[in-house]
Amino acid sequence: MVENLFLGRELFRGAGPLRRLDFATMRQRTTTALSELGIGTISDIRTPVAQLSGGQRQTVAVARATLENCPSCCLMSPLPPWASKKRATSSS
Repeated sequence: MVENLFLGRELFRGAGPLRRLDFATMRQRTTTALSELGIGTISDIRTPVAQLSGGQRQTVAVARATLENCPSCCLMSPLPPWASKKRATSSS
């Protein structure tokens, strides 16, 4: 799941030939994004997205947008129940 959230936007550390993927930071940011959405259903962030349910895949897509600090997100389907709870807490 971490690789999916950062696909094309991978974080690196070091420079030149010592440049390596910064998996620790990517894992931490993934966990933060999912917790900001108030999602406890995806317990293992190492789970491949292909093994997630449709609702969980939608959650990953929304988390991807939050990692980029998008001011808005256009979705083509109804939001899952956790989204209405998040909107209620963020508007108050």
